[in-house]
Amino acid sequence: MFPFGLHSSHIKIGVPKGMVDYGNPMPIATVPSPNAGVPGWGRANRRELLFGHLLPALAAGFFVADQLALLGDSTAAVAQAGASATDWLTFINRLMGLAFFILLVVLFVVRLPARGSDRRPLVIAVAMMGSYSILAGALLAPLLGETSHGTPWVLTSDVLVAIGGALSLWSLSHLKRSFSIIPEARRLVVSGPYAFSRNPLYLGELIAGLGVLLPSFGPVQAAALGVFVTCQWLRIGWEEHVLAAQLGSDFTAYRARVPRLVSLRSFSLRRSS
Repeated sequence: MFPFGLHSSHIKIGVPKGMVDYGNPMPIATVPSPNAGVPGWGRANRRELLFGHLLPALAAGFFVADQLALLGDSTAAVAQAGASATDWLTFINRLMGLAFFILLVVLFVVRLPARGSDRRPLVIAVAMMGSYSILAGALLAPLLGETSHGTPWVLTSDVLVAIGGALSLWSLSHLKRSFSIIPEARRLVVSGPYAFSRNPLYLGELIAGLGVLLPSFGPVQAAALGVFVTCQWLRIGWEEHVLAAQLGSDFTAYRARVPRLVSLRSFSLRRSS
């Protein structure tokens, strides 16, 4: 190809055919693309960068902003004289929520490439429903005119959210760059809470989710909790199938000695070892 779109077939030279000996053709050096071998280039890599890192990080960033606003309100409440135990528990929960979502933003950006995944549309849809069903149930309560059942319910709710939030944050701090929403395999994590449970993050989310729904618990909240439990149970099965396929005997041995969620036997075996 010649400059300005001029093609060699457009050029005519007035020399009879066969009168000129061109000799051996000159070898042409292949110049690699400037983007060749650069991580992040290529359609598949760009798609992974966008959907696997940037967009999830931006979504988590929205919750960071939300938690900052809620933390501001809680800070003002505990700064007043005579702040109640509920005020302080709410403040602690907001603080842990902020730390959780900030950590999510970081992990979405720096997480490891997936060694295997299950990206069927149904699997992705169930993962999204499991992630946001509790939030949907909590947001629907005021829209439907549902009110709190009273102080004991609110206090119990704050305690559950604190316990579940702490477990979720602890789990995420050990999961680190292996975190994902859809079923994906990166590396086997067996430290921290993963020594007692194969899915401590989901367990923490269940405890915290129950706490979030408890103050105005009713049919809508029960439905949201049922959707959450069903979706998470399906996610666990799909995730473990991917992990077994990619990690082989290491995951099989881990699955044999650690329960899916939690059991007293796992704690007793851990202490004895």
